[in-house]
Amino acid sequence: MFSEDLVAWNGTTLSGAGGSYVDGDAVGLGGGVLVENASGDWQPPAGLHVPATCDTTDVWNATR
Repeated sequence: MFSEDLVAWNGTTLSGAGGSYVDGDAVGLGGGVLVENASGDWQPPAGLHVPATCDTTDVWNATR
């Protein structure tokens, strides 16, 4: 999960201050576990976006 004010996602490319990345690209990220073993109705905090196709059982938040 990324803060909406730090990155943009157009469905195929993740873009941010560090560059642009597509599926299969190697990236280095900082962050940590935001939620472990979340219920099926878990919603992200305000300002954070999780695509509907993502599994939200365990959520890791990228900070940079």
